[in-house]
Amino acid sequence: MIFERSRASAAVGQGKGPGTYKGSILAVEDEEIQREFLEIALEENGYKVILAADGLEAVKIYSNRKKEIDVVLLDMGLPKMKGEKVLSEIVGTNPGAKVIAVTGSVDREVLAGILRNGAVDYLLKPYLTDELLLKVNHVLHGRRP
Repeated sequence: MIFERSRASAAVGQGKGPGTYKGSILAVEDEEIQREFLEIALEENGYKVILAADGLEAVKIYSNRKKEIDVVLLDMGLPKMKGEKVLSEIVGTNPGAKVIAVTGSVDREVLAGILRNGAVDYLLKPYLTDELLLKVNHVLHGRRP
């Protein structure tokens, strides 16, 4: 994952700093440094961020707070409950959930399966900050990049 903020990501968030609310994101990531990156990158661009470190925590948070969560960023390689199961639980609770699956897999069948199972889109690791922000913005507003 790239932690640098590119000019493109600055443009995406330009004039949309922490004072401008754009939506609420549940970021599910088991690696602490990546959770911190997601929190900083998203909050700097006007999103409220809720963090989960594993699949069980993600399902619990989503079931308790689904009305306030606009988008779920879901790492597919999680401890305690795998991403596929978390996706199934979230979509089972809310078929309209906007879930972006985050994966390192470029296997077309794996990616197609993720979409078939309810994710609205996916983000391939490693990704740039501007890719993250564009993907979240497009999914939040019902458009694919």
